[in-house]
Amino acid sequence: MGQVPTEKSLLWKISGKDLSQPSYLFGTVHVIDSAHFFMPQVWLDAFQACQVLVTENNNDSWKIKEVRQAARLQRYPNRGTVAKDLSEVDFRRLHTFLQDSLKLTNKKIKGVLRLKPYVLLSALSNNKPATKGYEREFIRLARERKLPVQALASPTQTLQYLERVDQKLFLQQIVWDVSVKAKGEPITGIDSMTMAYLQQDLPTIHRLNEQGNAKSFFDIAVNERNRDWIPVIEDMIASQPTFIAVGAGHLGGEQGLIYLLRKQGYSVLPVFSTTN
Repeated sequence: MGQVPTEKSLLWKISGKDLSQPSYLFGTVHVIDSAHFFMPQVWLDAFQACQVLVTENNNDSWKIKEVRQAARLQRYPNRGTVAKDLSEVDFRRLHTFLQDSLKLTNKKIKGVLRLKPYVLLSALSNNKPATKGYEREFIRLARERKLPVQALASPTQTLQYLERVDQKLFLQQIVWDVSVKAKGEPITGIDSMTMAYLQQDLPTIHRLNEQGNAKSFFDIAVNERNRDWIPVIEDMIASQPTFIAVGAGHLGGEQGLIYLLRKQGYSVLPVFSTTN
């Protein structure tokens, strides 16, 4: 029977149900200020105990054909741009932001403007100075150990989820982000989501993630992907100890990975670190 996690931990041990060795589920944040990046030894120990790294989207074995197919899906067809979906004023603000604030060349700006809204929003969100990412760090560590890096879904599959979300949601966020960032006002303090992550407060991360996104987005990009990932995860952990690193927003709640794995009969327990 499933049980919603209430403990404060980003690392969870998966065992039971005839698994010969445990695997680990870790909740990442895709981008975080370098000053806030932390890596307790217990996380590294769990990673060292595994023989494969699994992330949402990275896979060393993807074929060039599949990568190119995903790249095509990320862009407007027929050399179109996001101008078709933004007002003239908002498009001009975006162009100015890319040129003056991000200091992109005209060639790069043309490429960025061809990105579909959900890809463009991600590019803008990740374009921050002095940041680190947990997926990137674990991939680096995996390559040092010559471990295989696998993915829960192909890049095309991941993009197809986002294609089904109302693109107006992404456009509205792009306009807001550009408006805020273009002002150039320094951001002080720590936002509530970063604070929850630093405290490894999984219930709060889930609540903020659910409240901060439209239901249509959350149902598809989080809940539906979680359900589709479960059989993939089961196959992976059955064969070898696996370190699964996905966004922390995928772990909590009644449709989160921890609950769904428990519902399948696995023991999924928190692995506390000294930051708790």
